[in-house]
Amino acid sequence: MKHDKKRQIFGFVAKKDREVFIIIRGTRTAYEWYNNTAIQYNQYKTINSNKELGVTTKGFHSIYVDIRQEIQVALQEKKGTFDRIFVAGHSLGGALATLAIPDLIDLGINASDIIAYTFASPRCCDRQLANYLKGSGVKHWRIANTEDIVPTLPGATANIFSPNDTRKQEDADDGNFIVRTYNNLKARGMKTFEHTGTPIYFTIGKDSIEDNHSLELVYKQGIDRYLATLN
Repeated sequence: MKHDKKRQIFGFVAKKDREVFIIIRGTRTAYEWYNNTAIQYNQYKTINSNKELGVTTKGFHSIYVDIRQEIQVALQEKKGTFDRIFVAGHSLGGALATLAIPDLIDLGINASDIIAYTFASPRCCDRQLANYLKGSGVKHWRIANTEDIVPTLPGATANIFSPNDTRKQEDADDGNFIVRTYNNLKARGMKTFEHTGTPIYFTIGKDSIEDNHSLELVYKQGIDRYLATLN
């Protein structure tokens, strides 16, 4: 799979026996980091039926729509030759793997045959899209390090004040930075974002944000620790 911007390799679709694997990598280029932080909103529409399921961020959406067609073509070439499909990704790849789930269902794959593993994934779904995924029947495990900042982004909500607060915002101090920020976000239409998938947490703290997020340095160790508890 390639992302149109400079045709960056983003992952692959492979098959072994009667199982298909969609693997999507995390952030590497400056352009991708820019897209990660683009918190404007885009409506998520499924690839075939064009059904609106909710909202994701502009950054995740712009990259995902560049690779979804290649996923579709690869699966059509393998149609009828597989029984299960695994989709996985780390960091940005975790968000893109999550966004791939509704399209896989839209392509006619049974939800019970889809298994997803996402590592260090940021939030990528508003409440409507998250609720769709939670009720889809797809088996999805979301693995995260409690010391990793990326899974906390974007923030679950930009609301500073409770929606049930009876105080009028107009009465607040417009000179206050927090109030001004709130008003600007409200004018843009704030969304509540949620994680999906069954969470599996571990705690490994290193000396940098990069290391706390590293798949090779931290997440592999955390997964090994978790698997050891199952034996």
